[in-house]
Amino acid sequence: MKTLNYIYSEKDDLAEFIAKNNLLNYKNVLLQVFTGIIDFEYIQNLIIVIKKLLPNIKIIGTTTAGEIINGKITENKTIFSFSIFEKTEIVTFFSKIEKNGKKTALNLINKFPVNKKAKAGITFSNGMTTNGELYINTLKKYDESLIIAGGLAGDNQKFKKTIVFNEEKVLENGVVIALLYNDNLIAYTDYILGWKTIGKLLKVTKAKNNIAYEIENQRVIDIYSKYLGENIAKQLPRIGLEFPIVIHRNGLKIARTILFKNDDDSFVFAGNLNEGDKISFAYRDINFLNEKRNNVYHNVSKVSSESIFIYSCIARKSIMGGDIEKEISPFQKINSTSGFFTYGEFFSNKENNAELLNQTMTILSLSENKKDFDDNIEFINVVNEKESNRFIALSNLLTETLIELEEEIEKNREKESFVFEQTKKAQMGEMLSMIAHQWRQPLASINSLLLSVNNKIKINHFKLDKNENTNKFLDFLSEKSDKLFYYTRYLSNTIDDFSNFLKPDKEKKQISIIKPIENSLEIMKGTLSNFNINIIKDFKTIDKVFLYQNEIMQVILNILKNSKDNFIEKNTKNREIKITTNKVASNYIIKIEDNGGGIPETIINKIFEPYFSTKDEKNGTGLGLYMSKMIIEKHHRGKLLVKNLANGICFKIMIKGE
Repeated sequence: MKTLNYIYSEKDDLAEFIAKNNLLNYKNVLLQVFTGIIDFEYIQNLIIVIKKLLPNIKIIGTTTAGEIINGKITENKTIFSFSIFEKTEIVTFFSKIEKNGKKTALNLINKFPVNKKAKAGITFSNGMTTNGELYINTLKKYDESLIIAGGLAGDNQKFKKTIVFNEEKVLENGVVIALLYNDNLIAYTDYILGWKTIGKLLKVTKAKNNIAYEIENQRVIDIYSKYLGENIAKQLPRIGLEFPIVIHRNGLKIARTILFKNDDDSFVFAGNLNEGDKISFAYRDINFLNEKRNNVYHNVSKVSSESIFIYSCIARKSIMGGDIEKEISPFQKINSTSGFFTYGEFFSNKENNAELLNQTMTILSLSENKKDFDDNIEFINVVNEKESNRFIALSNLLTETLIELEEEIEKNREKESFVFEQTKKAQMGEMLSMIAHQWRQPLASINSLLLSVNNKIKINHFKLDKNENTNKFLDFLSEKSDKLFYYTRYLSNTIDDFSNFLKPDKEKKQISIIKPIENSLEIMKGTLSNFNINIIKDFKTIDKVFLYQNEIMQVILNILKNSKDNFIEKNTKNREIKITTNKVASNYIIKIEDNGGGIPETIINKIFEPYFSTKDEKNGTGLGLYMSKMIIEKHHRGKLLVKNLANGICFKIMIKGE
């Protein structure tokens, strides 16, 4: 096997190339066409020209975002890559894009010969509408031993129209595949990502196939705004190629880039994002990238390779600029190299992995004969020495800074865990006190009912020796037992309320903004009643918001308890707490105001500090308001504010709507 690469200019020049290389004399020739000219009529005429010169040629082709020929990069050119096989049969197929990637693949599969098995397949697909992940997974399930390579067509980053074709058909919305039949064909695939993840893992919370709606229960664009800045987010999807997110799946690190934005503010990615996927942003680390590149280069140099095809992401070309050629050129030293820059890379291997990759350079090595290669070829760095030193220094700085940050974060986690534990213990005592208040009245009522029944029986009130009084006694017992059932059910419900509150929140849930308020008031109902505290509710909004409900309840309960303690300490008359909800712009606001006289201005700025308390050691830990502020500002990206009023104090909880 050998591959001859050629830059097309005109028919006569092509005819001369064909004659010079005796291409008419070969039976099994696959022509891969990579063209940066995104013109349907041009491509149709191109196929006519080729078939007149080589009637039996097998063709698959794609429009590109840059072309690769003999280790060099071109743009807006048409590259012909003629692969001449001795013993390999080539068959090509095409299909229009169906409803989804799975149906598209099945439509192709139905055309495959049923009595023979291909060793490898090269496939190109529309770069804008194909769900590439469903497509390649379906192909792989059809034949798990099939090696698949190729990619999504490009259009020079215009993101308007891409074209794929074979010798029979040109398609603006389709897929093509060339299957290679030869049991002894040596097919090897590998890939280079080289992007290093950074920051915490984020959870995909709403997605369908390759459309993502929410990450961490927030709009995708809001996540990009938060971590990369509003200016970057405004440039999506164009700039999305340069800022991938990375998923860990099936032993592979899979990058995902944004293709375009829908009218409903969802984003279409060049591959699936599954609900529950853990993702993170990534950056280019030169040391890490060079290490990965050297490993792949070494692997490819070790296998028998008579032709090398590279299908690389346009994002690598955009980010590396002129230095991208230095990533590709070393492979030319192993053997003939050609390919194109894609909008997504198809990758599979013998381990049954099959994925659509982004931000990745994939390599397909083919050979019909076993050969030995020199593995002592030095690899060339991606960037020049000056740039390399700068990037290496920045990468090292970032890496070391991240290590130090992680160490500090771990220390803070331990401290926070300790603080939470102390706060929880203090809360348990408060909860027991509240339960006692809640239970006092129903327990007294139960005791009264039992005494009443006992006394009636003792004094023989119903004179049960007379038959006609039996029904009166039974009616009396029924009435009292109904009341006993009511009170015991109330006690049970109280325990449920408290136990539910003490359960840790695992994830945010969309609930009405007033639900944690009402639940908190229900828990404190007995306490508020016993201390004659009147609650005034003014709910101007009951919208649903994503919250950790029990954490918000913890904040509200803490503020209510502080007000109660303040009323008692100052012996306040006509005790009132007013709770209001409102929405201002995208912020939801809960205000809790009391008439307890407020906090001295000399200490009001200290009340959120850990271990600061205006109470004695028996009644306060100094952690309640500190933890409340952490819950609102750290867990809900909101604010907890306080200010004195004319005759009391106001706590304002601000939560950003998501």
